[in-house]
Amino acid sequence: MVLPGSKTTLDDARWLAASGIGACVRALSGAGTPVLGICGGYQLLGDELSDPHGREGAGTARGLGLIPASTVFKEEKRLAQSALRITGAQGAFSVWNGMTARGYEIHDGETTVSCAPAGTIGGKPEGAACGNVFGTYLHGLFDEPGLALALARSLARLRGLPESVVGAAGAASAADHRAREFDRLADVVRGALDMEYVYRIIEEGV
Repeated sequence: MVLPGSKTTLDDARWLAASGIGACVRALSGAGTPVLGICGGYQLLGDELSDPHGREGAGTARGLGLIPASTVFKEEKRLAQSALRITGAQGAFSVWNGMTARGYEIHDGETTVSCAPAGTIGGKPEGAACGNVFGTYLHGLFDEPGLALALARSLARLRGLPESVVGAAGAASAADHRAREFDRLADVVRGALDMEYVYRIIEEGV
């Protein structure tokens, strides 16, 4: 189960509690379902979220309580391209240990955890790993096919399925896929426009 990022994390936390879905997520996790939280989803995995500056709706909200953590939202958002060296993953995610995920962090707050970190970014602890629950601020975990394939195979084994059901090694990365799609888009644009005229506007301002 994947909990993605969100611009309304506090509202999401309140909705999960009011709808009863949060209780279902906790039950599934307790029964052994791996749960992955990314950015806002990582914050939701903790015990409490607090927004003293009104960035996402002032006040506090209870998280899912799947990891011993609390988040305080800050006035400024921090964005950074980063590499997460995964070292503390457990359960189905343990196949990631020793691997590196590259992507971008969106820190909309500061999360304090009291369990093992998921790994390190620049030598500093990042994220949280607690049994079959894994959380991180790093987006792009699945952009590199090695991480995606390793986890897919781990989940297949967990379900008693052969690894072959998730495809073969050497699959194209998400970055390669995006590059191909941008090339296709560029071909469509070139076919629909008078590119010589466009270049003349760029070069001569005519």
